[in-house]
Amino acid sequence: MTTDCHSSLQLEILLIRHGETDANRALRFQGHSDVPLNVNGKEQARLLGRALDAQGAWARTVAVYSSDLQRARETARLAVQGHGSWRVQPCAELREQCFGVFEGLTFAEAVEQHAAEARQWRKFDPDYVPPGGESTRQFHGRIMQELMRIVRLHAGMRPQSLSSGNDIPIQVPAIMLIVHGGVVDIVWRELQGLALSGPRVSLIPNVGINHVGWDGRKLCAGEWADARHVETLATQALYDPQKWALNE
Repeated sequence: MTTDCHSSLQLEILLIRHGETDANRALRFQGHSDVPLNVNGKEQARLLGRALDAQGAWARTVAVYSSDLQRARETARLAVQGHGSWRVQPCAELREQCFGVFEGLTFAEAVEQHAAEARQWRKFDPDYVPPGGESTRQFHGRIMQELMRIVRLHAGMRPQSLSSGNDIPIQVPAIMLIVHGGVVDIVWRELQGLALSGPRVSLIPNVGINHVGWDGRKLCAGEWADARHVETLATQALYDPQKWALNE
């Protein structure tokens, strides 16, 4: 992987958004709502597993984590299927940001049903808490704390597939995190030193593979948003928050 780390990597994090849901196609806020993959999302997950196999990722894997929401858990289960006996470890701390009253709604419906709250959300203030939800700053703290806990737990571990024989070259171990678009955005902002304010600026396709390195001191970015493995499937409905931003 291409990386901006200045020393040898101790761990690679494969950060992957879950497969498609019907809510994704309708551009609805999902948040903590526990919605399943649709048919296309399940096929995306299977193709993800094959792509990771073709890249040799499974041979370097020491652990597989997912959000505990079913769209992430099912993506992980289908990706792993046929590629090893990995136990997917569900983790509530890796959930999407909680959007409270907006969950289940399109943006147009949110404006119609919660006009004042939607107007406030459009400012992308990192400290704004939608009713029943959490702020972007709270979300950032939750995600980065859990990510670093997992990273430090696995840094330097030797993959099981390379546990025997001394003539096998040492490879950088990898962990897989099957998560959500908001989680990928938070990590991207952290890697690029971007503010938590403002709408998303990175591309976050379903089952896109994002490479993150850990060199023992800091996280560093590698190849991002690689979704070539699902190019033959239906075109994804990508969320574009830039058009909803309210500039005052």
